[in-house]
Amino acid sequence: MAEQVPLGIVDATVPRGSHMCTVFGGPAQRDGVVVPFLAEGIRSDQKCVAVLERPAPGKLLARLGGEVDLGH
Repeated sequence: MAEQVPLGIVDATVPRGSHMCTVFGGPAQRDGVVVPFLAEGIRSDQKCVAVLERPAPGKLLARLGGEVDLGH
């Protein structure tokens, strides 16, 4: 069985290397899923990829900076 890693939302875990797709109903819903997911990945030293039309990378990094130390 593959190692389980925290998902960052809804106290769930997934097998390491999982791929997911999510559909959002607007910016608030998007940020409520994407920011915790990426923050948990950074805290866990995992590779994380988010393909988003918006927000711009700088805005997303600013939101993440409130959750984790981005080292800059």
